[in-house]
Amino acid sequence: MTEGMKIARFAALSAILAALIGAIVTPLVTHYLEQSEKKTEALKAKNPAEPENKSVNASPPSEQKPILISAPTPTSMNEHPEGKLSSIFIGMSRPYVERLFGTPIVENLHDFNSSTEINYVFRKFYLQFIFSKSGSLQFYSLVSRSKDFKPCIPTIDKCLGNTFSDISKIQNTNASFEYNYVYSYLTSKHYGYGEFFYLGNAGNFQNYYLGFNSLGADYSNISPFVLDKNNKQEWDAFRSKHMPNAFGVGDIGAISDDNLYYEIGPEFYTFRHR
Repeated sequence: MTEGMKIARFAALSAILAALIGAIVTPLVTHYLEQSEKKTEALKAKNPAEPENKSVNASPPSEQKPILISAPTPTSMNEHPEGKLSSIFIGMSRPYVERLFGTPIVENLHDFNSSTEINYVFRKFYLQFIFSKSGSLQFYSLVSRSKDFKPCIPTIDKCLGNTFSDISKIQNTNASFEYNYVYSYLTSKHYGYGEFFYLGNAGNFQNYYLGFNSLGADYSNISPFVLDKNNKQEWDAFRSKHMPNAFGVGDIGAISDDNLYYEIGPEFYTFRHR
């Protein structure tokens, strides 16, 4: 047998062998692929893919909802947070606040003036802090949650559990409606009221606020006063009879009945069930 005949015979045998292998292997591979595809489809039907997670700004920047940072339940990491209230001062930083009171419950970004608001809830009171764009504390407030808890307002040493009129009566001066009234409103769910006073050197050159926030305790079974053009004369009677459950220190910023950017104490709907 010549060399050429050997090569031709080898090629013929290789072709026959390849055909035999193809006839056996191809159906097996096809069957495997079909079964794999069926399993994949079955898994997709059982566990449909989640839609792509996209960030959607559903409301205008000025109406951004508060960011929930932790569960809105009374903070337990601070055994006696009321003992730390005297450490709060205007100008302090947020990290210092968090060292005192822990992680806040809610953070709210106020786009209109680039401020940041954080809130805390404790068993006896709520705390509200508002930081300027630079990060320093420009305003804070406390709302009492208990009729038995009557904290004193720093520097002026007047305490909750007294009437608006009594607390703001410093150095034998009385409040005037035109100068001290800030806001009032009444909805089907809650009532809000706030007033302001400034004492100069006697008040360490800070602005002070007294208010009623429906989240807090009601010391005097309050009858809501809501300003209209006919009832300014009722303001004195309201203040002489009823008691604030909240106070604030610092600068609350631009505020009016028509556009309440923020008020004294946490936002009602965020905390009403807590």
